[in-house]
This record gives sequence, C-alpha cells and structure tokens, in this order.
Amino acid sequence: MSLTDTALKALKPKDASYIVSDDRGLYIEVLPSGSIVWRYRYRLDGKREKLTLGKYPALTLKNARLKRDEAAHLVALGQSPAQKKQQEKVAGAEDATVADVQTRGDTWYE
Repeated sequence: MSLTDTALKALKPKDASYIVSDDRGLYIEVLPSGSIVWRYRYRLDGKREKLTLGKYPALTLKNARLKRDEAAHLVALGQSPAQKKQQEKVAGAEDATVADVQTRGDTWYE
C-alpha cells in the first residue's frame, strides 16, 4: 500500500521505532524521539543494503520517491547508492579548507 500525505501527517512516535512501507523498497521509519526518516531498502549482489534519504517533512513524499528512483537506477547499474553517498561525504570533507571553515563563520578555532 502506498503512503499518502495524510497518512504521513498522522504518524506518531511510540516507545520503539517502527516502519511504514510505501512502495518498491521505500519506507519511513518513525523513531521514539519523534524523528521521521525516509529510507530505501535494496539488494545488490545478493546482499541487503539500505540508504537513508532524508527526514520528513523536509523531504516530501514526492521527492523521497524521486530519490528512491535515482537510487534504484544506480542499483540497476550494479552500483551501491549507500557506498556512493559515503564516498561523496568523505570527498566533501577532504575538499574543505581552513579558509572555507573560517568564511562559514564557525568559531571552533577561536
């Protein structure tokens, strides 16, 4: 059964985290803290993997489905979307310079 905006708005936290499935591997996880997170489950080379897409409501249902479709395309090409995300995260951290941090206004160095 596919999720709707109305169903998403009605989600409430419980004592333990729980999931509500959408379609084609997309689901939402409701955490006890009240956070609601979009995730995508898939299999690559016989191994189960999952990818965190973003938080609801910042990431809407429509955009979560688009991100799921992009990730599914990578899986179809034999690539892991989760590994790609990690590589991009590491590359972004390596590319940052002290000047970049200072211009952002971070005060950790003061």
